[in-house]
Amino acid sequence: MLGGLAGGLRAEDIARELVIAKSTVNVHLHNAYRKLGVTSAVQAAAKAREMGLPERE
Repeated sequence: MLGGLAGGLRAEDIARELVIAKSTVNVHLHNAYRKLGVTSAVQAAAKAREMGLPERE
């Protein structure tokens, strides 16, 4: 999910691609933000890039 976020996808896009509810994506992203110590999608995407996670194309 962070790779999709870093690649510019919105939660709706990630949910559609993974065939899950948007609320499920939001829960997972919220948990990832907490573990990464960030508070926004922009910060999480930057942190994912910093960590070397691949971006979606």
